[in-house]
Amino acid sequence: MTRTIGVRGQPWRAVVDAAGCIRPADGSRPLAWHVAADDAWHDPSREGAVRQRWYRGTPVCETRLRVPGGDIVQKIWCLADSGGLTMMEFSNESSMAVAVALTRPDIMASRPPSSVAPAGADLPEGSVVMPLAHGATVRAAL
Repeated sequence: MTRTIGVRGQPWRAVVDAAGCIRPADGSRPLAWHVAADDAWHDPSREGAVRQRWYRGTPVCETRLRVPGGDIVQKIWCLADSGGLTMMEFSNESSMAVAVALTRPDIMASRPPSSVAPAGADLPEGSVVMPLAHGATVRAAL
């Protein structure tokens, strides 16, 4: 299932798919996410252990990806700040540290991302990586 998100009164819109990938309506590059856990890289679009829910009556989406030891939780919503921002929050509910990779370099993040991916990653050019300790949260905006 896909749903359209955006800020009322602003022209920017995007579609969020069942894996939590953001596909801008302007045709620009999609923003997908991947997780490096201790066992492997996990791509939510290819994993069977992905669950998604939309908060009733709001354009807020939560996507959960199962990794060894627990879930990595992605939440998506929009803000009117700066002409309209799509926010993504990643929370590590697993017992191990992970790395979250985003497939666009033009994000704003709550802490500086790295452009160096952990070994074994097959990510698109320009992807950025954010380490995420057990119990930690990081936010990014497009």
